[in-house]
Amino acid sequence: MQLTTATFHFVPVTPPITEDRGWLYEATTQSSMAPPVVDFEVVNSASGHVGTASAGQFTEMRQEATKIDRLEAVLIAYRGLDHDWDGYGGQPPNEAAVDDALAFLRLLPLGTPNPTPTLSNDGEVGFFWKRDGYYIDIGFYGDGKYSYFGEDPNGVEFGSDSELVESPLPDELEGAFFDLAAGENLAPERAA
Repeated sequence: MQLTTATFHFVPVTPPITEDRGWLYEATTQSSMAPPVVDFEVVNSASGHVGTASAGQFTEMRQEATKIDRLEAVLIAYRGLDHDWDGYGGQPPNEAAVDDALAFLRLLPLGTPNPTPTLSNDGEVGFFWKRDGYYIDIGFYGDGKYSYFGEDPNGVEFGSDSELVESPLPDELEGAFFDLAAGENLAPERAA
């Protein structure tokens, strides 16, 4: 029996927010009567990560993309908050903080579960993940940088007070996100 194969190459496009989440693909196929065996080659432009994903993983990633659209809408809504938005004198975030948080989402490896968005009383926009034994908290004030703190399932802490939003993710943070994605069965294989 001859297998049908397809290879997909994802290439990021500008602007990054498009109907298909900023990824284009080129497909090549070989046809036969057998069901296709599909393997996706995935490239994250921010981190340079190259990996592969199965057809099932790709379908689940597309469903996650819809959830990211909703997450982005929440972040954009933060821009419309007034002073005292929380009834305790809360400062609204500045637009740059929201923009930094939106830009950070583009750094996440494909398949990373969506974070819970947060807004602190002092105007800090943030995300956190608490799942599969991991805790990760990331914050943005709008200065083009972010801080993060994390703890892995073994209780090992990691973090930084100042990382550039436009830089690739630190290895320890990227590794944690790949572990979270693997726990969701959404992770492309991580290249060595």
